[in-house]
Amino acid sequence: MQFPAKPRTAPSQFAVYRLTNGEWLPKDGKFLVWEADQLYLGARYPANFSEESFDNKDQRTKEKIAAADLMFATSPAPISKSSDPIHLTLQRITWRIQVRIADFKSEIPTGSKVADVKFITTDNKNRLQEWLPYTENDGGKGSQYTALLTAFKKMKISLTVNGKAMEAWLDIDTPAGRGEAGKIYTFNLTVGKDKLEVGEVNV
Repeated sequence: MQFPAKPRTAPSQFAVYRLTNGEWLPKDGKFLVWEADQLYLGARYPANFSEESFDNKDQRTKEKIAAADLMFATSPAPISKSSDPIHLTLQRITWRIQVRIADFKSEIPTGSKVADVKFITTDNKNRLQEWLPYTENDGGKGSQYTALLTAFKKMKISLTVNGKAMEAWLDIDTPAGRGEAGKIYTFNLTVGKDKLEVGEVNV
């Protein structure tokens, strides 16, 4: 986690903190230093996040999906100089999308598995983005595919079964309203010969 300070009267500074035994400690012992009586403080995860270079589309490993879990925190008002602990609450800005292969229909050969799973999203300008999810299990019944997505307009899943490509739209709108960042949305997917059937979304 990167913990930058934005003082009113001094240049910005930052330090990288790591969670060690339940406590956030600065990497390499570099602490933030009070450069003014009041500071605007903020934090972000991952520490190396950059809007210009950040690319979290490939999440196929535990390390990659952990690094895709974007979180930010800012103090709404300047914080006065003090020796007391400072508390900031990180807010997730990603949607956690999980697709579970609930079943294969009887017309699918026994032992079939899905492959080449991707999540495809569009933004307000209808630009396409492909996301490679983290996979649990081997593509058979009960397998789950998870990705942390940033803002999008529409979303679908793309996969192959026995060499045949199929797609299905995933809708995170619920009776409670539009989906929200920071929540988990789980879809149960049934694989048929000619189409994918999407069950109700669980939040």
